[in-house]
Amino acid sequence: MKLNIRLCLSSAAFAGVMLIASYAGAQQLNWPLPQKNSTYDLTRETVLRGKVISYTPESDVPPIGAHVSVQTVYGLVDVHIGSAKLLEQNRFTLAPGDSIRLTGEMVSYGQGSMFAARIIENGTRSVTVRNTKGQVLQMPAVRMPRGAR
Repeated sequence: MKLNIRLCLSSAAFAGVMLIASYAGAQQLNWPLPQKNSTYDLTRETVLRGKVISYTPESDVPPIGAHVSVQTVYGLVDVHIGSAKLLEQNRFTLAPGDSIRLTGEMVSYGQGSMFAARIIENGTRSVTVRNTKGQVLQMPAVRMPRGAR
C-alpha cells in the first residue's frame, strides 16, 4: 500500500515539474536567441531591419569598435559593426532615423551576446565589415613611397 502511495506522489510531482517547465518555456520571446557560440558561422546568419537610434564610432563597450543601436520589431539591438575608419573610407554614414538592413548573426561575447554585422545596407549603399569567418575587416595600410620617411 505504501509503495502505491509513493509511486502516485512521485508521478504527480514529476508531472507537476514537467508542467511548470513547459509553461516557463512558452513565455520566452520567439526571436532567434543567441546560442552559446563564439565563432561566426554563415549558416546561422540572419537579416535584421530597423531604424538607427544611435551610432558610436569608438565604443567603450566591448567589443571595441563601432556600434550602432537599432530599433527593430524585436526591440533595441546593439550591433557591432567593426571599424569606423572602414566606414569612413567607403563614405558610408549612419545617422539617427536611417532605415538600415544588417546581415550577420548573434554571437556570445563575454557574459552576454551581440549582433555581429557582416554587411550593412543604408538605402542603395552597402559595405562589408566582416569576412565570411566573422573577422572584422580593417582599412588597408597606406604604403609610403621609398625615401619619404
